[in-house]
Amino acid sequence: MSHASDPLEPWRLYRRTKDPALREQLIEADLVVVKYVAVRIANRLPRHLRLDDLHSAGLLGYLAAVEDFDPDRGVQFAAYASRRVRGAIFDELRRLDWVPRGARERMRDAERAIDTLMQRLDRHPTSEEIAQEMGISVEAYRSALADGVTLVSLSAAVADADGPTLIDTLADAAAPDPLRVLAETERRDILGRIIDGLPERERQVLALYYYEELTMREAGEVMGITESRVSQIHSSAILRVRGALRRQRLAASELMISRAASAGDGGRR
Repeated sequence: MSHASDPLEPWRLYRRTKDPALREQLIEADLVVVKYVAVRIANRLPRHLRLDDLHSAGLLGYLAAVEDFDPDRGVQFAAYASRRVRGAIFDELRRLDWVPRGARERMRDAERAIDTLMQRLDRHPTSEEIAQEMGISVEAYRSALADGVTLVSLSAAVADADGPTLIDTLADAAAPDPLRVLAETERRDILGRIIDGLPERERQVLALYYYEELTMREAGEVMGITESRVSQIHSSAILRVRGALRRQRLAASELMISRAASAGDGGRR
């Protein structure tokens, strides 16, 4: 494609002309983003979920991103498209409702127990304390954690239906707006303090999984434990983090700036 000196110029031209031939060129240029995101998500899901289904959903998000992309917002298309692809895949997984009802109920029970204990103890509760609060054995609690779903926990709103998701606080929004950047920095600072207060193994799992981008199997090899145990530790960490975020009423206070910024630009991402 020409315009090598300004990679955004073809996008400006397409927004003016909607030329079908140019559209095809733009689609092909970064199409690998769909496969990359789909594979990364598939590696963190149960094996019965097909990569082809995730790729198809992601492709729809990618095509929508091509039509919606605004080159004058100062964001590269690949970064913008990856968020749209990920969001489309999450939407498809929610539509499929692939999490067993029993697993959902057990995770909700665990969240309620953690919330109750954090209010009572003013600290992160241990697995033993959580299990006792739930009225089950530690082994049963760990089994529930192993059945817990990473993606659903991360793509659920941290405090209310209109708030940001936990994955939004972990991923770079690539937004140049100063108010939004400030709000993102505040969220990251709050999340960092919460993670610093987690048990050491939970901190290690989060670091390996999200920042080093290892799979659970790879994280288990690094830590010398099984993939199933990594899954349990990860689920426990996510429940603790979400509980702590709710306690701080993140959506109602620290995110006021972020919401004001979103309202100011029409809620566009």
